[in-house]
Amino acid sequence: MLLRNLLMLALAGGPVACASTPNADADKDSPKSGISRLQAFLINGEASLDELELRRKALDRTFIYAPPRSDAFQECIDASGFGDGAMAQCEYAESVELDRQLEALLDRLGDAEASKRFGDQAAWEAATREGCAWLPLEEGTMAVLASASCVTNRLAHRVAELSGKTCHIPAAGFEGQPVICTVNSDDEDRQGEALVERRADLDPTFRDAEGNTPAFATCLADTGGVTDALLACIDEEQRKQQARIDERFASQRNADGNAPEARRSWQQETAKGCVWYPTLEGSAARIDSASCVLNRVTNFADRLSDDAMEASRDD
Repeated sequence: MLLRNLLMLALAGGPVACASTPNADADKDSPKSGISRLQAFLINGEASLDELELRRKALDRTFIYAPPRSDAFQECIDASGFGDGAMAQCEYAESVELDRQLEALLDRLGDAEASKRFGDQAAWEAATREGCAWLPLEEGTMAVLASASCVTNRLAHRVAELSGKTCHIPAAGFEGQPVICTVNSDDEDRQGEALVERRADLDPTFRDAEGNTPAFATCLADTGGVTDALLACIDEEQRKQQARIDERFASQRNADGNAPEARRSWQQETAKGCVWYPTLEGSAARIDSASCVLNRVTNFADRLSDDAMEASRDD
């Protein structure tokens, strides 16, 4: 039985409101009844919150990252007012459409062929139910949204997989960057080339830095060009440069503990420009990505030092 058929059993008490047209009079901070019953069905009644937390830490990244969502989903989110319940309803509407596509793909392939090529469907459904569970008595509306998003992510990856696509998830540290799905090796080659071309167009702060320590040059010279050794040198130097940034910002944090807007913007630009896709690019790209991040960190630390010196002269 398809995941949607199982989930719809939990919705037997009534239809779900159209997610693309959220009710403006509804409490957007509360889960809609449909989402509440949907997620309640996913609960493992024997699991404690601690057990769920441990289970979530072991999940693969298909529970967390997904291919780009549909235009209808984005329109729904834009109209949601960004309340947890309304956005969860958007996730549910997207999951229903994805499950319709999944059902059509399984009908075309046949259960036996699909299981042979892509793994047992029942096992996938069970893993999704367990991995996306939440506890309504212990977790709030943000957990409802996370659970609904988890279901949608899993469905999107399954649909892509059965459609003959490979979805490339960005490496850890580049959260928020898009998942890239390719159809074949030629498509993968084009996507890889596009990433290289994009990096070539980045401003110089991504490509080079002059403020690294002498120890970094020594470390690189001793690596013999071995990837892991090079990455270890880059990581150690990045920690040193990051400490310079942290020290400078320690006295400039907002009252709520958030870094100033300039730092957030810099972090977002760095992640977008230096992103690395492990299953799409090789070890050379991994080194380029790590170097890209280091260059940005070093240049940002140098800029902050220059700004501080300029301010002291003005005083």
